[in-house]
Amino acid sequence: MKTLTNENQEQQWIWGLDKHHSSMAAYSTTNPVTLASMVEDVLAGKIPNDYELSWDLMFNKRLPFEAAEKLAKAWPTVVEFGFFLVAKPDATPDALDEWADSEDLGTITEIASHPNTKLETLLKLTRSPLPYAAFAAVSTGRLPPQVVDKLSASESGLVRQGVARVSREQSTLKRLATDPEPAVRLAVAENPSASDTIIEEMARADAQPSLELGKLLAKRLRDPALLQQMSAHPEAQVRLAVVRNPHNAIATVTELALNEQHPSPVLCKAIGTRLPDPALLQSLQKRSVVVKVIPKGATQVTTAKHN
Repeated sequence: MKTLTNENQEQQWIWGLDKHHSSMAAYSTTNPVTLASMVEDVLAGKIPNDYELSWDLMFNKRLPFEAAEKLAKAWPTVVEFGFFLVAKPDATPDALDEWADSEDLGTITEIASHPNTKLETLLKLTRSPLPYAAFAAVSTGRLPPQVVDKLSASESGLVRQGVARVSREQSTLKRLATDPEPAVRLAVAENPSASDTIIEEMARADAQPSLELGKLLAKRLRDPALLQQMSAHPEAQVRLAVVRNPHNAIATVTELALNEQHPSPVLCKAIGTRLPDPALLQSLQKRSVVVKVIPKGATQVTTAKHN
């Protein structure tokens, strides 16, 4: 038996005394050598409740990696143990490579993002039949450009989305900008490497993009004519992005001020910073509204008061 005292010196937990004592000892021990010894006791069957104690030991952040690996391999069907193992900062490159065959999304994601993961392991993930494995690998930005370009032709929209996020190749981004999957096109618009030409082509191809894509395009466009087109978007957040874009024309701002029926205070203020006509600004402010949620869950629209 091992007698352990917690840091407050108020309670001694005796490893092997009973279930509760062993559990608390496994969870609270800070000495790595002692923890490794506990793992050996569990694996040798010297301590009852080995499954529950294995969980307690795996939860202990002081558990040495080598000991944690032994536990994870002793319980191969417990996917959480594999996740805990590869999430450890001192996980070895070889172990990360070995566990890359896992089908667990969390485990794969941890392996792909781990700084100790070898390039060979990332390449292995791109060959996995599981789309999220290739997505996790490409999302790291560590893959060679030629591998990323090849993955842009994947049948999986998730993999193509990952490519769209990290690729710097304009021909690849141009092709993905017309992808049938909305998430892929959105990833292109989010990619700072996408050229102004690609962003403009996306705006021309879709006069009324989704809310999220519309906000991105309205933020990145430099062509006043395309910004004027985007100012007719039905979503107020997109129109707000247009107003805040320094490349839009005063005529576009004026047209928005004339057409907005019930602008939010935020949109009203943004338009006001660009609007040269004081009378039109005053008219716009009178039309501004505040949206409140009343207790029953209904929405109440109230005209804002301006001095």
